[in-house]
Amino acid sequence: MKTLTGHSASIVALRFFSNLLISGSFYGDLKLWLVDSSFTGHIYFEREAHDLGVTCIDVLSPQSIENHHHHHHPPYFIASGGNDNLVKIWHCSSSSSKQHLTLIRTLKRHSCAVMCVSFGAKEYLASGSGDKSIVIWNYETGHLVHQFTAHARYVTCCSFSIDGRYLASGSNDRLVNLWKIGYPDSEKAKSNKIKEFESIPIDQWTVEIVQQWLEQFNIKTNVNLTGNDLLSKSDNEINELFNKNEQLSNELSSLRHKHFLQRIASKKSSQATSIPNEYLCPITHEIMIDPVCVSDGHTYERKAIEEWLTKKQTSPIINSSIEGTQIYPNKILKMLIDRYIEQN
Repeated sequence: MKTLTGHSASIVALRFFSNLLISGSFYGDLKLWLVDSSFTGHIYFEREAHDLGVTCIDVLSPQSIENHHHHHHPPYFIASGGNDNLVKIWHCSSSSSKQHLTLIRTLKRHSCAVMCVSFGAKEYLASGSGDKSIVIWNYETGHLVHQFTAHARYVTCCSFSIDGRYLASGSNDRLVNLWKIGYPDSEKAKSNKIKEFESIPIDQWTVEIVQQWLEQFNIKTNVNLTGNDLLSKSDNEINELFNKNEQLSNELSSLRHKHFLQRIASKKSSQATSIPNEYLCPITHEIMIDPVCVSDGHTYERKAIEEWLTKKQTSPIINSSIEGTQIYPNKILKMLIDRYIEQN
């Protein structure tokens, strides 16, 4: 075993590539470690990456980079996410004696910490965030391809399938969602994108999506309308715009009804999922009735942590050893939870 030292804060992300290991910490630094045949494990390169701490890392394999075989030392692309709500793209290149990690692009869109990143097929990258959304990026250009609400709670992890056709996402809502990805530069993807209208809420349709939807009815008029515009217009206005196209009117009526039902369901769901995260036990994921603190500094439901400690002596959150089994009531949090329950 070889122990690598150098970070001064908790390490939250690791990825191997070639004979290198990249690590990121809560202090926001990235370190490259040389892990060669002699297993020296010394720091090859280091730099500051995210002001508020690194949260996640992914590395694009060289097999995915065109013409990499022309390089004796193929380049790598690295994506990092942070508590600063940013995704950063790094270019890692090497020579026989030097290793360079260069920031080539900063991607800004998320409104909360970026909790996961995953490279997909071609030039695509996915990022998931505490704002409950997933963003699909073109990491080569920095353009945002698509953003959508993926879960009712934080998006904690995401991963593309090997062929890039599917994206899986996980969340604090205890669900794994599987998304089919269409790429705009293939005819098959173009066909799939039209079919995907059924899975995209109409209130999230962009002008481009509305235009593609209209093409199904052989309507190629350039109208600057979003999905919300279609929802807000009266039947008479729709008939005037589209020459009383009966098929379109019937389809729009169906979409409006579906949107109405989704709003009702969303309202009910938001009532069930609006509980602040700090009121939920990290073990049971249920609102705490008798919150207590243990030596790891975190709060749990008394019954849940007592049962946990009869089986394990490690923290459920940080996986470090818990010194002693003393439990202290968190009276302030209990007061806040009781007040929340009374008001709701």
